[in-house]
Amino acid sequence: MNQPIAVPTADQPLQTFEELLIANRLLTAKLEETEAKLVIANISNEKRKLQNSNYYLAHRDEHKNRVRDYQKTNNYRSNTGSTSEQRKIYNRAAYEKRKEKLRLEKSLPAAPGCINNP
Repeated sequence: MNQPIAVPTADQPLQTFEELLIANRLLTAKLEETEAKLVIANISNEKRKLQNSNYYLAHRDEHKNRVRDYQKTNNYRSNTGSTSEQRKIYNRAAYEKRKEKLRLEKSLPAAPGCINNP
């Protein structure tokens, strides 16, 4: 019974109940060991995230200045979309389109059998 018993594979099925119990204990111990490693890894990951966020909060202005300097030196422009006049033109066109659609819906009678037809 003091022989080391390897964890069985699909090719080598276990023969006795004692072998099953031993294999179960081995697998349980391995599972607990893996769970302990995961807990340690998660704790260190959380610490790292906290340190990074604390660093950013402490050095926020420096970071913003670096970004601003980079954008100036590299002639960087963000593609956020459009100017206010372009937005006004787009919104006006969308409004006109909605208005026209409503006008068409009111002028055309609903098709027979349509759900919206009273």
